[in-house]
Amino acid sequence: MLADDFMEVASIHVNIFDLRDYEKALKRGDDAELQRFPNVRELADYSIDEDLIYPKKLAKQEGALKFMLRKIFRMPRPDDNPGPDLV
Repeated sequence: MLADDFMEVASIHVNIFDLRDYEKALKRGDDAELQRFPNVRELADYSIDEDLIYPKKLAKQEGALKFMLRKIFRMPRPDDNPGPDLV
């Protein structure tokens, strides 16, 4: 059962800052939507472009949030392609 839960969480790609804002809005009774990304690449691009990188140390201190962390800095970005002359 635990492995199934982990796989479920691993398949969800949301920005943690957005997730926390979403949770606060729901607690206030506000209508809210949470943007979900189809893959880690699109989540990484959004998080980097919007400067919404949640600190790893903080997420690990907050328990379950550590399971929402994704490796976004180790992935080459599409604009980082060096081109054929530099390979």
